[in-house]
Amino acid sequence: MRIALVALHFAEYAVRLALALAETHAVLIVLNERNADTELSTALRQQMAGRFEIVLLQRPRLLRLPAQLSRLLAVISAFRPDVVHYQEVGGRLVPWSVRLLDSQVPLV
Repeated sequence: MRIALVALHFAEYAVRLALALAETHAVLIVLNERNADTELSTALRQQMAGRFEIVLLQRPRLLRLPAQLSRLLAVISAFRPDVVHYQEVGGRLVPWSVRLLDSQVPLV
């Protein structure tokens, strides 16, 4: 199974989930760059290396929202997931991406 994991908060938890999923599945993880920088230890980053695809997004700002939404959708589409797992639904980016992906792929 191909799983896209979108987790713009709680990077450490999301990476640990992705590591477990990557044992038996292909995984793409999308993280907030600042959150990942502050939460991911060197040891955890070493565990991640080569285990799954990682995409880092800058903090969504209103002016950047269309570009970030476009990038998020493009990355997810290119990965061709069987399911998209949203770790949390907050801010503006995730609700818009949910609306646009809803009919294309199962969402959890």
